[in-house]
Amino acid sequence: MKPHGRRLILAASLLLSGLCLLASRGPLRLTWTNHGVEAAFPWHTLALAAGAALGVVPALVLVSRPAGRLILGLAVLGLAARAGDRALYRLHVEATGLRQRTLLGSSALDWSQVSQVAGSVQAILVRDKAGAVIEIPAPPLRPEDRATLERTLSRRIRESSEPKP
Repeated sequence: MKPHGRRLILAASLLLSGLCLLASRGPLRLTWTNHGVEAAFPWHTLALAAGAALGVVPALVLVSRPAGRLILGLAVLGLAARAGDRALYRLHVEATGLRQRTLLGSSALDWSQVSQVAGSVQAILVRDKAGAVIEIPAPPLRPEDRATLERTLSRRIRESSEPKP
C-alpha cells in the first residue's frame, strides 16, 4: 500500500473513532417503574462507545512503529473499558435503598443508613454513616433528569427516617 493511502486510512480511522467518542457522550436514560427509578445508558450510546474503540483498530494495524502501536493499543483498551463501563452501568433507586453497578463492581446503600447527599457539577454523592459512597455521575444526566433524581433521593431518605405507624 502506498504511504499516502496508509496515512489516509489512518486519519479516517482516528477521525471516525473521535466522532464516535464525542457522539457517545449521550445522557443516561431514566426509567420510572413501580419500584423506583432505574438509570442506564441507551443502546445507541453503547454502540457509539464500542465504535470509538473499534475505530482505532485499523490505525493500530497500519502503524509500523512499536511506540505508535503501544499508544494506539492503550487507546483501544481505554476506549473498550469505557464502552464496557457504559454497557454495565446501572443505577437503581428503590424503596429499600440505592444500588449501583459499574465495570469495577457494585455497591448498595440502605436508605436508613444514608447520612448525606451532596451535589456538584461532576457528581451526586450519596454517603452512608459508615463512610461508603455511591457516586452518580452528573454530566450524563439532563438537567431536568438530575433535578428529578435529586428530589427522588431526598424523598426516599426522608421517608426512611420517618417513624412508621
